[in-house]
Amino acid sequence: MRKLLAAAIIIGVSLGIAGCAQNAYVGHQGGWAGVWFGDVGVKGNGNNVNVERGSNLRKLSIWGDCNTVNVEDGVTLVHVEFFGKNNTVTIPAGLLVRLTDWGQGNTLVRRPEVYDRMIETPYGYTPAVIPLGPATPMPPETQFQSGTPLPTGTPVAPPPAEPRPDVQLVPDEFEQMEEPTK
Repeated sequence: MRKLLAAAIIIGVSLGIAGCAQNAYVGHQGGWAGVWFGDVGVKGNGNNVNVERGSNLRKLSIWGDCNTVNVEDGVTLVHVEFFGKNNTVTIPAGLLVRLTDWGQGNTLVRRPEVYDRMIETPYGYTPAVIPLGPATPMPPETQFQSGTPLPTGTPVAPPPAEPRPDVQLVPDEFEQMEEPTK
């Protein structure tokens, strides 16, 4: 009986020490963000944590239920541990981590590389597509946007098919030149 009790205490202490982190954040429905080094532990339910660029983590431990952790690009992370249910860790596509999962519904989500490129673009939206209908002529009473009415003194007519008889066409100089002989 004593051996069993001693073994249980040793196992409990070993598991407790293995789960302890240098940077432990305890709470419920909280939010943290920062640059961390070493081990990070999130203990509680419903927390939102953002591991910022420049962090160097050996281990990320999540103890509790429904926690969300976002790991930014430029973070070094070796090991992710889940102890609980329905926790989510989002990591960049190129980051390879070792995973320990004790619970149900825990997910490790890899952001696609397209997501990384979209953040760096200067435009955060897609231009709208406007469906165009058939072209219709503008009514004559329409005014310009400046408020100036359309000119009324000039008749709108197509150009004549032949020039007026009082206009004489002068041949071009280049048409009068002869081809050079060889």
